[in-house]
Amino acid sequence: MSEQQNLDLVRRLYAAFGQGDLDGILAPLDPQVSWRTPGAPDLPTGGLRYGPTAVREFFPLLLNTFDVAD
Repeated sequence: MSEQQNLDLVRRLYAAFGQGDLDGILAPLDPQVSWRTPGAPDLPTGGLRYGPTAVREFFPLLLNTFDVAD
């Protein structure tokens, strides 16, 4: 991917997140995605997830753990 393609993808992902479009966030992920989120061991959002299904489970945890404002 070119730098511009990468920037466009990141912009689309942020827009999808802002619209609550989980499918739009997950669609470009590789089926073998490895998603690491930093945090303390007792933080529900922290840790390593494998595959789009596990990544999908991350977002409700994020929204229920933190106040995510636009």
